[in-house]
Amino acid sequence: MKIISPSTNSLVSWITNGTSWSGLFQCRDFIPPIFERYIKILLPTGIYRDFPIDRYPVNPTSVEDIKTRMQIGEEHFIPGEFGIISESRLDRIRSYEIAKVYDIPFDSKMDSNFLFNSLGFWPANLQSMPNLEKQYVNRIISLIGYSEEVFFYGDAKTGKYLPDSHESWHYSGKLTELFQVMDLTVSDYPAYIWPQGKEWLIVHIEDQDYFLIGCSDSMFKRIESDSEIELININDPQEKVANLF
Repeated sequence: MKIISPSTNSLVSWITNGTSWSGLFQCRDFIPPIFERYIKILLPTGIYRDFPIDRYPVNPTSVEDIKTRMQIGEEHFIPGEFGIISESRLDRIRSYEIAKVYDIPFDSKMDSNFLFNSLGFWPANLQSMPNLEKQYVNRIISLIGYSEEVFFYGDAKTGKYLPDSHESWHYSGKLTELFQVMDLTVSDYPAYIWPQGKEWLIVHIEDQDYFLIGCSDSMFKRIESDSEIELININDPQEKVANLF
């Protein structure tokens, strides 16, 4: 793994020049429309099934509501970290199951922002699963099965700038070195990951719980074949895929 310094923005120009911002959060706003297939991979969400969600006041309006929230929180949340449930108590729940519970559409717009915007609140019994997520991402890496050099990139425009300097950064290395790159940069997924031949592109939008991927039909089929990976097929680059506001 090596850093390309200074960051060579020309290496990423095929992405920036190949996308056109519509303001509609379409797939083509983030991925150039040059691939055979486009997919959205949803990262794991956990549910704490013993949480008394029916008794938990979402928007407390009285002293009693606040007391109830505090009491439930003391019983179920990690001490000193109100609102956080231990991952060991969580079961993975698929996003299509969440959509069914709350009667919202399960399509290319589905993600945690869409759920929050649809309900007006975040269900207190749902939470991310960082440990499972790392295993999940490594599973995706194995399915991609690419052993040659890839590029990792982040900059201020994508919210993935280096925290000390606000500069863009550009690493090259093996796809299996993803988490090492994250440790060295922004502790988040790179904005873009792609191979030298540009056969595929992985996009991660700042603070979102999914990847957008443009790829070949054969790569799509490899990923789709694994039932553990929850993905949404994007049929048209003009489909809306994000809910950032």
